[in-house]
Amino acid sequence: MRILGRYIAKEFITYFLSCLTSCAVLFITFAILGEIDTLEQEGGGQKLLRQLLASIPIMFETIIPITVMLATVLTFSSLCRKSEVVAMTAAGLSVFQLVRPVLLFALLIAGFAHFNQSYLAPLWGADQQFSFVQAEKEEHEWRFFQGQLFYFSKLDAQRQRIEAGKIFQFRGDHQLRGIQDLQRLELKEKQWYASKYQTTNLQNQQVRQEEKQWQVVAQDDFPVAFTPELKNPKYSTFAQVWSDIQIKKQGGVDYDDVLFAFYQKIAGLLSIFVMIFLALPFSIFSGRSANARLGIVISIVLSFIYWLVEQIMMSLHGAGILPPEIAAFGANTLFFLLATSLIYMKKA
Repeated sequence: MRILGRYIAKEFITYFLSCLTSCAVLFITFAILGEIDTLEQEGGGQKLLRQLLASIPIMFETIIPITVMLATVLTFSSLCRKSEVVAMTAAGLSVFQLVRPVLLFALLIAGFAHFNQSYLAPLWGADQQFSFVQAEKEEHEWRFFQGQLFYFSKLDAQRQRIEAGKIFQFRGDHQLRGIQDLQRLELKEKQWYASKYQTTNLQNQQVRQEEKQWQVVAQDDFPVAFTPELKNPKYSTFAQVWSDIQIKKQGGVDYDDVLFAFYQKIAGLLSIFVMIFLALPFSIFSGRSANARLGIVISIVLSFIYWLVEQIMMSLHGAGILPPEIAAFGANTLFFLLATSLIYMKKA
């Protein structure tokens, strides 16, 4: 059984690498042709190289699902034409056992897809993260966090300093309860040190003020000061996206788009396995009548339709019509149901 599994895996890997290389060459060729005018500019060669590097992670994200489907169709169509599937099933292998080597290798592909999207894309400039506070000083920033309103002025991210900050605290009825005034804050060992700290409490129509020198404030009391804002969460790690969701949730900030990106990342990995399942009706369940050429055409058409449905779902979410869960997983769900129906029809 292991020998047969390794044989199927070898066939799939060969077809997958061949399809991936072919699609990558076509993608890069069109990318170069589209940016060929850049060479006429000063430093055009370097600009063209940077643009190509930035496009490579997007390329992998685009072509991996279709290459997985093509490789699955070619693998099992080849085995069916040579009656090897019949021989393997006669030897006691079930359909799941035949597909299992492909699914196991798909786990490695999904791992690479995650690495490509979460690490390679930001590294090669496919997308960038930015901070509320850049290396230069900003004039001021307003942030809302855990029911408190923060105002920071003269922020310096490079030195991790804040010239001045105010924290407005509110009661349950949304009335102002107190104001904390901090001067010259500096972050050291996950704690903010303020050279001057003044509190103003408003209770029973009375104003009480208290002033201290060298007040220590825990970093978690207002982590919004230098917390990264994700420009495109889809090209960040799961940990970064989830952290961004929690911060925005605590601060009462709309995090619908970030949550959608989080689901998109999961759906992108699941699409690899959906494509394998979708390829089965046109290969292993077609028996000796499996036609590799027809399977290739169907794979390309279905991959394009999948991409189109995915874009429609994204647009509907952007318009506020679909919630993030349905918009992110809608295409996978529809095509999984399509594959299930086709397999049922083939078996019938």
